[in-house]
Amino acid sequence: MSKQFQYPCNPLNWQAGAKDFSGDNLLGIYAIEDVQRYVYGTRYLTWDGRVYKYFHAGAAITTSHVDYGLYFYGGHRSAWYLTFANTHAVGDTSVIVTFATSDTTTCAEDELAGGFMIMYKSGIANQQVRMIVGNTLAVSSICTVYLEAPLATVLTGSTDAYEVLANPWADLRSAYAGNNTNSTMAGMPVTPVTSGYNSWVQTWGIARGSWVEPASTQRALYYCSNGSFSHFNDANAGGCTDQCAGYAILPGTEHSAAFMLMCSI
Repeated sequence: MSKQFQYPCNPLNWQAGAKDFSGDNLLGIYAIEDVQRYVYGTRYLTWDGRVYKYFHAGAAITTSHVDYGLYFYGGHRSAWYLTFANTHAVGDTSVIVTFATSDTTTCAEDELAGGFMIMYKSGIANQQVRMIVGNTLAVSSICTVYLEAPLATVLTGSTDAYEVLANPWADLRSAYAGNNTNSTMAGMPVTPVTSGYNSWVQTWGIARGSWVEPASTQRALYYCSNGSFSHFNDANAGGCTDQCAGYAILPGTEHSAAFMLMCSI
């Protein structure tokens, strides 16, 4: 287990760009690898302000998916409002959690790193929220979770409760393949990704995408349920959500082959 992150997590900038070890091509953020190099969610910033986040693909992102947004898949490891079995003191940097059968029965070592613990003192009031930096292998649904900072108040066993929220970047999937109207988009993929591999998703800056062509006066773009974009008031939107994706940077109604999005998630 890890009491600190076992992978690099500091924000990367263009001078110290994302590295890959997949061969001689040095593809950087355009590489896909089955070996994890960074904590999922690590931020990479280019010289012109484009932002990318490191993620794990829970399902394949094919060549036909790369013009469509990726969404946060809600089925990753979590626990919902369970009561602590043990008491934890002020200053503790770890807590013992038990997963309910309805949540999970297994949890790999450090699988929860980058996720969050929400701890409730006598009900849902007086919350303490800490990022998870590591965890032990779950044995009989029980594991120790290591926190980014100490507890500020005592957590009493059999009284106080907790929830475990998994690292959201540890399982992104193609909205085009899933077409989930209730899911939140994470950004735009930069390359096809094999299921179970790691890559980078763009969350800010000039990006490529697929869209329902807006009118020349419509600049703001919103995600549709399949990961494409449309203007919110477009009658042809079909499944347009209220999550803003960014805005069109080309004038008028340019052909889709030339379409570029100023991504702003």
